[in-house]
Amino acid sequence: MGWFRSDDSASQRRIPGHLRKHYFELRECQRAYGDAVEKLDQRTRRNRLLMQEAVRLRVEFGALARISRSGSAVFDRIVVLLNQQNERSRPYPSATSKP
Repeated sequence: MGWFRSDDSASQRRIPGHLRKHYFELRECQRAYGDAVEKLDQRTRRNRLLMQEAVRLRVEFGALARISRSGSAVFDRIVVLLNQQNERSRPYPSATSKP
């Protein structure tokens, strides 16, 4: 971004000499401000997409955690049933079984 552009030449004739420098400084600040706003908009869009992804992952992992917990409970129940079956099939009582 240069200080002087072809579109500025017409404006240069209408602006008094002692204000020209300030006019071009103002134009450059406006351009820089526009660039900063555009970068902020891009970051905001990117952050919004990242937040949507985070929510999606949280929901997905929440479902996996529920499945895991219920799967763990099912697994624990299977182990208990297998242990009971093993207790019944033993020819002699174990030290942990109740008479």
